[in-house]
Amino acid sequence: MGQSQKKLSENEAKQRSSFRVALCISISLMLILIWDLTCKGESRLTTPHIVLIALAILPWAGQFLNSFKLSASGLEADFKALEQKLETVVEAAAEPEVEQELAATATVVELTETDVRILNALTSSRFALRSWSGIKTDAKLQNKPETLVLLEDLQSRNLVQMTVGPKSGNKLWSITTDGYRALRHNTSDPT
Repeated sequence: MGQSQKKLSENEAKQRSSFRVALCISISLMLILIWDLTCKGESRLTTPHIVLIALAILPWAGQFLNSFKLSASGLEADFKALEQKLETVVEAAAEPEVEQELAATATVVELTETDVRILNALTSSRFALRSWSGIKTDAKLQNKPETLVLLEDLQSRNLVQMTVGPKSGNKLWSITTDGYRALRHNTSDPT
């Protein structure tokens, strides 16, 4: 018999032994509970009865939780990935401090009327991330190719950003801080 088989049979013996002990404890506690209820003639559970039930379940709960065998490194990696996705969503949904950023930078971007309509479509919706079709409709553009060309031009000028939707795989668009700044500059009253 090999060393690994010997360890395996030892583990099986330990598991069987712990199973028997847990079973005996659970049965004993349940019998005490039943005996107590019948001797006192009570039909409702009191706090000591609930404690006995909890103690009877406790050995099984430990085995149930151990059956998951979750690794700490796997959970940590999952949480980091989730945190990165959350940061992306929060960043896209958060409105920047436009006043402070306008004062901090002197770069002025001139926008066409169509650029302004697209940026307004990105800021005036209840959605932080917009599809090309929603932008096309709100900005009153003609078709998909025109909309995508204009969005890619704005993206190359760092006025909008594109994200791929995690579930749908579709391109989703949002305005950047520079886009807010340019929109604010181009729509403010010169007076």
